Amino acid sequence: MDLGFTWQDKLYHVGAFIVLGISAMYALSSWKMPTMYRILSILFFGAFWGMMDEIHQSFIPNRTAAVDDWIADLIGISISLLFIRYFYPKENNNELSAS
Repeated sequence: MDLGFTWQDKLYHVGAFIVLGISAMYALSSWKMPTMYRILSILFFGAFWGMMDEIHQSFIPNRTAAVDDWIADLIGISISLLFIRYFYPKENNNELSAS
């Protein structure tokens, strides 16, 4: 779908990885682990998934792997984590202690 601007594919990458990050947080929400570990797990999972997707695309005819697509994926995961940070319910009993 052509939205009429040059970087529209980056917008698709960002949007897909926002959904991936939020979905992963809900999938991990029942696990008994500190929220910080969940967030780090999602960040590393998203970075790895985006990298593997770009590598996979390099083997598909008429597709190319691009670092800027991977960066758009990382931006999407980061936005999802910001969204989670501000809208996800706080968990006092599962947070990492300051001591």
